[in-house]
Amino acid sequence: MGNNAEGRICYGIKLEQDYEFPWAADKHDGDIEDWWIYAVCGYQDPFPLYKEDGNFLDGPRPSEERLNAYYHPKWAFQKSHPVPVSLVNYGGGYILAVPGSLLSGEWGDPVEFNPAKLVVTADQRQALIDFYQKYCMPTDEYTDVPVLEPKWYLRGYWG
Repeated sequence: MGNNAEGRICYGIKLEQDYEFPWAADKHDGDIEDWWIYAVCGYQDPFPLYKEDGNFLDGPRPSEERLNAYYHPKWAFQKSHPVPVSLVNYGGGYILAVPGSLLSGEWGDPVEFNPAKLVVTADQRQALIDFYQKYCMPTDEYTDVPVLEPKWYLRGYWG
């Protein structure tokens, strides 16, 4: 067994470790996509499938037809309502990033890129700041608001 090394470049707002995101609540269990479609976009499942403990409501695994009837509308909704940010772990916290700005490469697998294409529009930059201000502002007096000046970050990760 070995360790993986990875490099990532992204454009975003750097947040410190233990930053409290709204999707960290028990109901969403840290899943930004779940939080986005249910809490923000108002998606509702076509019918209940799971109990609170995560097991299937009716006991055994439902048929493929029933699973498809449950998940296909959700997947279509997710596709038409994408999360407007990416969350990039850098080991000591997270970067709230502009989607599409993330480039990554793993050890032994060089990725060719043109630095001139590392471009974020003024609208993308503002949308990132607006998302942070609307959904991610600290709710306690102990967490500092980061400088809302997105930047390009290169992060290496050994895991």
